[in-house]
Order: sequence, then C-alpha cells, then structure tokens
Amino acid sequence: MWKNNKGLTLIEVMVSMVILFIFFWGINAGGLIVLDENIKNEQRDEAVSIAEETMLRMRNTPYVDLAPKYNNVTDNVFRRVRGKDRSYSIRRTVDVKGDLTELGVIVTWNRNDGRVGNRSRQYNHVLNTIVRR
Repeated sequence: MWKNNKGLTLIEVMVSMVILFIFFWGINAGGLIVLDENIKNEQRDEAVSIAEETMLRMRNTPYVDLAPKYNNVTDNVFRRVRGKDRSYSIRRTVDVKGDLTELGVIVTWNRNDGRVGNRSRQYNHVLNTIVRR
C-alpha cells in the first residue's frame, strides 16, 4: 500500500500537526509553572537574605541599645529580583526577659499569584534568636 504513495496526504499532515501542537502546548504550560515557581523561590531567598542581614545588624548592636533602637520598628526595602524591584517590609522586635533578650525579624512581601485569579498573596519569613546580657 505504501509503495505506490509518493508522499503524505493533507489529512495525515494535519493530524500529525495537531498531535505536535497538543504536545508543545503541554510543554509550554509546564514551563510557565516552572518559571513561576522559580520566581517565587528567588523572592523567598531574597527575604531570607534580608532577614539574616537585619538579624546580624541587631546582634552586633550593644545590648543596652537593643530595645530602644529596634523594638517594634518597621522598615521597607526594595530589592531587584529578576529585573523588577520588589518591596519587602521588615519588622523588628525585642523582648527582654531578665538576662535574656529575644530578637525577632519578620520579613513580609506580596506576590501576585497568577493561578488564583491574579490576587496578591502575602508571604512571611520569621527569624528569631536569643542574646544574653
């Protein structure tokens, strides 16, 4: 049967193109999900970096200056993630308990979650430590 054919019919070509289209459409959707998760992870990594830098500054502050300087202080910083400026809110807390003092850093950021109707979702990263007088 194939010996007499000199090429493929139009229907065979169109069926193969539809199959390829469905295959590449699936790969494209998967690629977009991977890209979205990578951006989400990069934003989280930046928040962790901000929290660690803030905690390091707090730990290097003299003990007597901790509570007056950092207790319930909130700042905003901007960091560039994937070519776009992202806003992060940093909240610092100092809780004195006798000879021990608990230092806290909460980094908060918003992210548009495209899978939930482009609604903004808030994420937090919390970092705590204890210092001794």
